[in-house]
Amino acid sequence: MAKETIDVGRINSGSPGFDIDFLNASKTKLIHLESLLDSSESIVHDINNQLAAIVALSDLISRMSDVHYDITNKVAKISESAKIIVSLTEKWTMLSKGHSVFLTNELSAEKRERAVHSGGHTQRGQSRKMHILLVDDEEVVCAATEEMLKRLNYDVTSMRSGAEAIEYYEHHWEHIDLIVLDMMMPEMDGVEVFSKIRKVNPDANVLVSSGYSDNDKARILTEQGARGYLQKPFRLAQLSETVRSVLKK
Repeated sequence: MAKETIDVGRINSGSPGFDIDFLNASKTKLIHLESLLDSSESIVHDINNQLAAIVALSDLISRMSDVHYDITNKVAKISESAKIIVSLTEKWTMLSKGHSVFLTNELSAEKRERAVHSGGHTQRGQSRKMHILLVDDEEVVCAATEEMLKRLNYDVTSMRSGAEAIEYYEHHWEHIDLIVLDMMMPEMDGVEVFSKIRKVNPDANVLVSSGYSDNDKARILTEQGARGYLQKPFRLAQLSETVRSVLKK
């Protein structure tokens, strides 16, 4: 049986045999579905940001020496529950995009502890601590990440917007060893911030940090010269290992 070819001109002219209303309705549904997918990515991003805060703060609390064992045990359970939700958001992103996402590897328990204890660097030949510019619009995530980096013995300057980060970098770029850059921010996202930073200093050391919904943009930036990628949510050890690896490059 011969395969029928569709004459677009006949469809547009409203010739018999084709339901124009059906085609228009299908187009409308496709546009609506596309809009839903965009909205779902935004929701996953917001969920991931909250998970990033929960995982980071839980990890910090569990490492506090003056906290009762019963509390640290409960915090560990909260962290494990967060990891399950992280896995679910990852699966949702993979299903909605129809392909695998760009992920970093989970460190083993031994590597986690080694990474934490090896944190903290000084500039070669100098006594000063290495200076990190942290750029993240999410208040809780930014505060938790800053505390983690300071715990690892880095000097940290935090900025909550891309515009503020660029202005600061223009005046202090010679004293900044690394930029930890969030991908999805209002007004100016990580891609635009990265481009403007590279105009100030083509050799800027940038570590991209993002959630699952931002993986495509993160991949692009690593191809354009970003030195590393940090998958949200992350623990102290993952942060330590990734930052240390990028600073060695």
